[in-house]
Amino acid sequence: MEPRKSAALKRFMACAGKKGRAAEVAAGNLQDLTIEWEDALAVFKNTTMVQFWRKTRAVFPGVEKLHPNAQGALLSLVYNLGTSLAGERRKEMQTIKDLVPNKDYDGIARQLEAMKRVWVGTTLEEGMSRRRDAEAALVRSALTQ
Repeated sequence: MEPRKSAALKRFMACAGKKGRAAEVAAGNLQDLTIEWEDALAVFKNTTMVQFWRKTRAVFPGVEKLHPNAQGALLSLVYNLGTSLAGERRKEMQTIKDLVPNKDYDGIARQLEAMKRVWVGTTLEEGMSRRRDAEAALVRSALTQ
């Protein structure tokens, strides 16, 4: 790594893990940094996606045995919503957990679509509906491949 990038990366990494006001202050000290797209993509693929893949496997045991498109859809779900299965708002995720070992692609897709109920009437409804529909379509694509 070039020295210039190394110094920038060190400054950037000093912000890792900070939340709330501490994150705002730390990020404010990075205004002069420019992160190259390739570098950002490498961090996303090699760090962020690895973390979320681990979380996805923990939430949905057996997910690694699903078709790669279904794996990607469930990774997207966990990336977007997190790992909690508790409560009424997460009942579809709990059901998906039970469907994964049987590779019930249609059932998983139906549960993703059913999740849209959570955002009905909110400012997030359109975007979340689009995302869940895309995930469901990705899962269903496993049925034809």
